[in-house]
Amino acid sequence: MAVRHRLRRQLRALTSFLDPLSAAAIRPGAPLEALREVEAALQMPLPWQLFELYRFCDGQSPERGGIQFLDAARLLSLREMLQATQDRHGPLDTARAFAALVKCSGGGGRAEASSSSSGEGAASSSRDPGASSSSSAPHFLATGLPAEAPGVLLPFTDELRGRKRFAMDLHGRVWLASGWHTLPVADSLHTLIRRVLT
Repeated sequence: MAVRHRLRRQLRALTSFLDPLSAAAIRPGAPLEALREVEAALQMPLPWQLFELYRFCDGQSPERGGIQFLDAARLLSLREMLQATQDRHGPLDTARAFAALVKCSGGGGRAEASSSSSGEGAASSSRDPGASSSSSAPHFLATGLPAEAPGVLLPFTDELRGRKRFAMDLHGRVWLASGWHTLPVADSLHTLIRRVLT
C-alpha cells in the first residue's frame, strides 16, 4: 500500500505543476465498476500503476487544445485508453498476452504491486484492485534497454508530435509508441513522474 500512496502523492504533485487550462481539464477518478468493465473488455487486469492513475483521475477533457499531462500529451480517459488499446491489438491479443504473463510468473494472476528500480514495492493480496504486475517482471537492463520487447501496450496519453504516445506494458514499464515502433522510457510510471518532477 505504501507504493500506491507514494504514486498518488506524485500524481498530486504533478497536477499542481500543470498550467491552469490543463489542471482544469482533469476529470475525477474512475469508479471501480468502470475499471472492472475495462478489465473485462480487455480480458485481463490492468497493471497496478495504470489502475491507480485512473483511480486518481479519469483522464483530461479533450474539448480544448493545448491540454497536457506528460510531455505535452493529454491524458486519455479510461474509455479512450480502452479504445486505443483495442484499435492497436484487439481483445484476443491482450487476453493471450496476459495468459502468457500469468504462465511465465507462476500462475498468480493478480500478483503484487511490482517494485520499481528504486527498490520500492509492497505486496498485495489477490483481492487488491489493479495489482496485476508480476513480481518476476523483467526490469530494464543496465544499458537502459528492456529485457524483452512488449507484447501488448496500453496507451494512456494522446498522440505527441510524430504520432508517438506514452503507453504501459503488462509489467508496468512505460514506453513511447509510434505505430509498431516502441522506445523504452522508464521501468514504471512512478519513475517517469519522479523524473518529470526533478
